[in-house]
Amino acid sequence: MISQLGGKSNINSVMACATNRLRFTLEQDEELDVQALTKLPCVNAVMQPQTKVVHLLLNEDASPWAAKLIAQLDN
Repeated sequence: MISQLGGKSNINSVMACATNRLRFTLEQDEELDVQALTKLPCVNAVMQPQTKVVHLLLNEDASPWAAKLIAQLDN
């Protein structure tokens, strides 16, 4: 998932913003691979409500995903 979002350096923040939604703020939209994200088994849909912001609608609870991703980004 991190690589489809443009890599660690492209992700400014990640948070669970609803039961099944992850919200990311990015450095550059150009690094985002929406097609690859939609092919991930856990992702139902990808939304871009504004520039440099992307929401992933998951088919499961987003909180554990957010915690795992934050830990990976901090390393």
